[in-house]
Amino acid sequence: MQRHKIEYWAQVEKYYDRVERSNGRFQNWTSEETKQNRWGLLLGHSGLLNAQSLNSNYVYTTLTFSLDLYQKARMNEERQQHLQMRREKLRQLLESESRQYEEEMRAAARAGAGGERDQGGLVDLRLAREELRKEREAEQKREAEEKMMQHWKINNPEFREVRMGKALLTTKICLTRSPFLLL
Repeated sequence: MQRHKIEYWAQVEKYYDRVERSNGRFQNWTSEETKQNRWGLLLGHSGLLNAQSLNSNYVYTTLTFSLDLYQKARMNEERQQHLQMRREKLRQLLESESRQYEEEMRAAARAGAGGERDQGGLVDLRLAREELRKEREAEQKREAEEKMMQHWKINNPEFREVRMGKALLTTKICLTRSPFLLL
């Protein structure tokens, strides 16, 4: 039991030591002094500035701004390249699908012309479409004839007179049969 406690606390101590070391490294990397040293090394190799002018806050800010602009420009360039690659892939996909569609249409046309080489029941579909078209035309013809008959009945004076006379005759017959209708 005592041994387990000692092992446990030794592991806890190791954990906190590791955390403390990693925090120290992080603080070291993020400190202002380290940033300026890195800029000094970078600029010292490139010969842009001497160490005395590096301490100037203006120069540091300007260089940081320039670096940010460079990084943004580079990211935009990468995005444009990625966009161009995507456009090229989509163009190739569209071309391949267009070719495939054209081939299918040619095959369907050959199959329709050949009769016995029918693939997928195109002839059956054509016959069904033709039957539906004929039914639709017959229905339209019946409606047109009904409208013409109605138009003739409305605009023909002889038919109106006959119909009016028939209506009067019917009314007279009804009145003679049942005199109570007048009341």
